[in-house]
Amino acid sequence: PYEEAMIALENIRKSGFIQNGSVKKYYSELNDVLRNYLDSHLQLHSMKKTNEQIIYELRTLELNKEDQQKLTDALRVADFVKFAKYQPDETMNEQNFTIVKNAIQSLNKSRN
Repeated sequence: PYEEAMIALENIRKSGFIQNGSVKKYYSELNDVLRNYLDSHLQLHSMKKTNEQIIYELRTLELNKEDQQKLTDALRVADFVKFAKYQPDETMNEQNFTIVKNAIQSLNKSRN
């Protein structure tokens, strides 16, 4: 699951979604990578949950408080983009990508 997540993240980076104005697609794909990882690696059944439900479950994962908060914020931005047509700037897009990637890496290290 970890390698699949890293490959999927790299594919998102190469996709050009942001450059093509497909911010909603970018965040949907980013969110799906995290959900798939949580589902397959940690058996959280995250594919059937809302981001708010996932945020609630983050408290049970082996992430430090700062990383939990950053991931919570990134998931909420994803919802804002998908449901409220929010348009984050390029810096925020890159930060959220890095937050998701770092969370997956941290969770992978804590389980190995």
